[in-house]
Amino acid sequence: MTRRRRSALRRSLKVIRGKRYARPVIPANADVEAELAIRHLAASYTDAANRLSPEDAAEVWAPDGVLAIMGREFAGKENIFEGYRRTFIKMRLIFQMNHSSLVSIDGDRAHCRWWVTELSQRLGGDEYRLSYGVYQDEVVRISVGWRYARRQFDSIRGGPIEFHPAEPGAVPTWIDLA
Repeated sequence: MTRRRRSALRRSLKVIRGKRYARPVIPANADVEAELAIRHLAASYTDAANRLSPEDAAEVWAPDGVLAIMGREFAGKENIFEGYRRTFIKMRLIFQMNHSSLVSIDGDRAHCRWWVTELSQRLGGDEYRLSYGVYQDEVVRISVGWRYARRQFDSIRGGPIEFHPAEPGAVPTWIDLA
């Protein structure tokens, strides 16, 4: 791991351990509906990214939302849409999965943390990339429902991954079907 990567990981974990983002708190009954809506928001974003749909990915944002990713910031829903459009048009595959989420709600605002794994492949390339990271979100309730006010992605680790072709119907050797 490079010095730059270790430094970025330390900064990311420092923010994660800080008080700014979601805490593992069991929601009050009044918050359950809001939490379900926020979880649906995250699932809608992941679904849009997996379908390479910049229009749908941009729909999860508040008009003045900010996306912070890989050292860059995109402010405003239109700029975020353009960033998605320029990225998705270059991709053959994005397969993102959300894991181990925390949602902390305070009225019409919420803080969330979503651990993610992503497999991707660029158009015209044979290489697949596997990435691990965390989204740290600030979410607001506006007239159309819950939307992202700020979404920060911190990469933890990533790199190329190889797939080896298997015979059709092959079963991994560690599975005993007998």
